[in-house]
Amino acid sequence: MVRFRRLTRKEWQGLRNGLLFISPWILGFLAFRVYPFFASLYYSFTFYPILDRPKWVGLSNYTDLFADTRFLTSLYNTTYYALGAVPLAAVVGILLAMLLNTNVRGLSFFRTIYFLPSITPVVASAIVWL
Repeated sequence: MVRFRRLTRKEWQGLRNGLLFISPWILGFLAFRVYPFFASLYYSFTFYPILDRPKWVGLSNYTDLFADTRFLTSLYNTTYYALGAVPLAAVVGILLAMLLNTNVRGLSFFRTIYFLPSITPVVASAIVWL
């Protein structure tokens, strides 16, 4: 059995300070994550012309969605991309990182060619603005 004790004044001050420090993050999380999630969930169950009030339609939007062949095609394409291209890009990225960290002949040339597209805009901006 857990026994609870009263917090001391110093512990209350520490708790208050911690809550004050984390409150901007909590407010941002509520405003930019939680509210949009629940608002989009609500709007998905309504018919909402922009100039009128939303009208509750229940699951009608979802039945229309799953009956549409374009949705099923896009769902297939998204799944194909997520299961194919994303892991392939991760593997290629890891292999390139391993190649950049090995000691092989011509490594400095490879590093130059690899990083050139990310360095060129910085150099061009420096030349223009300096």
